[in-house]
Amino acid sequence: MEDMMQIMLKLGDLLQHLEQIGKSFLIVVAVLGLLNCFLGYKLLRLWVTVVGLAVGGIGGLLAGYRFLHADPIVSVIIAGVAALILAGLAFYIYKAGIFLLCAGVGLAICIYVIHPRSSVVFFICLLVSVGIGALGVVFVKPIVIVTTSIQGGLAAGAAIVPLLQLGDTFSGRFLGIGIAVLGLIFQVLTNLHSGDDKDDEDEDDDQELGRRQRKRKEQDERIEQW
Repeated sequence: MEDMMQIMLKLGDLLQHLEQIGKSFLIVVAVLGLLNCFLGYKLLRLWVTVVGLAVGGIGGLLAGYRFLHADPIVSVIIAGVAALILAGLAFYIYKAGIFLLCAGVGLAICIYVIHPRSSVVFFICLLVSVGIGALGVVFVKPIVIVTTSIQGGLAAGAAIVPLLQLGDTFSGRFLGIGIAVLGLIFQVLTNLHSGDDKDDEDEDDDQELGRRQRKRKEQDERIEQW
């Protein structure tokens, strides 16, 4: 867990000191942050796949380098395969994707706000993120809207301030909070009567029904062969 904490902290430090990075990267972070803040729920499938890709990549890299003691090239290959597998699972298995998305965004928010420096505090952040992920599975629309608005707003604020040279890190946080509030209001208004989550749940149920029907058909074929 110590290695994972160090990776997450480096990403958190990177987000808090974006002024040290080139403008091209700042623009990318700002655009992605704004998209996540204002269109987080509309782009749900995209973010689910991206988070699955990131979690699988980081997990595969840690597994290859830390536990399997593989050389860097093999570790990268393992990370790539794990990233693709988890991204595919997150995209096609609706509930699992929602959990990964909400938990990942929740962890990012915790690290950015709390910035843990000990394993205990980091473990608490992990527990909080798991709780957010579990809530996201039950209350899909409100949790996704709230988490994506906050995370996207904070990321956009952290990138826009150094990009336009508007102030320091605290200015980025204040701007991020303002953007997050606007994004939250926008997402609530535009998704108030949306039936997207019901459609996704119906699609998930249809996939489960299809799997059961295929399994039953295979069992019937085995019985006929006997």
